[in-house]
Amino acid sequence: MKRDAFLAQVRAAAAAGRQYRVHPHPHAHGQYSPADDKEARVRFAREVQTAGGHFHTIETSDALTALLKSIITEHACQRAIVWRHPALESRGVYQHLDALGVSWLDAERVGQLPAAEQRAAWLAADLGITGADYAIAETGSVVVTARLGQERMVSLLPKVHLALVEPANIVPDLFDLFARLQLQVPDQLPSNLTLITGPSKTGDLELRLVTGVHGPQAWHVAVTML
Repeated sequence: MKRDAFLAQVRAAAAAGRQYRVHPHPHAHGQYSPADDKEARVRFAREVQTAGGHFHTIETSDALTALLKSIITEHACQRAIVWRHPALESRGVYQHLDALGVSWLDAERVGQLPAAEQRAAWLAADLGITGADYAIAETGSVVVTARLGQERMVSLLPKVHLALVEPANIVPDLFDLFARLQLQVPDQLPSNLTLITGPSKTGDLELRLVTGVHGPQAWHVAVTML
């Protein structure tokens, strides 16, 4: 196929794909019109599970306690590293961990340790708990931005990662993610934006898919309705 014909097919396919996507109005000035919330949540849940993750809907404080207890028991978690994030603070995640007998650290607490002990403290964690800046329904991805108190290693180092997602932050697809980012931070994107889709995977070993080699073996996503 000639180059011009190939590019024409690509442009046609891209145009067809954009027809069903949600787009912000050019004069929205910070407003955003997502797809139906329930529809987006249902698709997000399905895609999280397709990617090898575990999806949960949390509607009460007791349900959050039960989820944390279940994850901690199933994976024998004794130590956690956590974000300092409104989604965790407002739902009492730190208090839940204390009640369940799990020791936890955040970046501030780690920073108070002797320098020689800080690396070991990060590496010793079994469970990492983060919030999420956004979530993408189309792919079941959680979007996290690294900043002070919300370090990337919390979602990368432990064998289990739990992400708490606000329903309002679920967007239909990648196009809408960048549209929303453009509305909220029009000058430039964050310096680091990570899309997490399922537990860690690699296919380098004999072309076989292996989970948990370079990161979390188990990935839990909870949409917090409380």
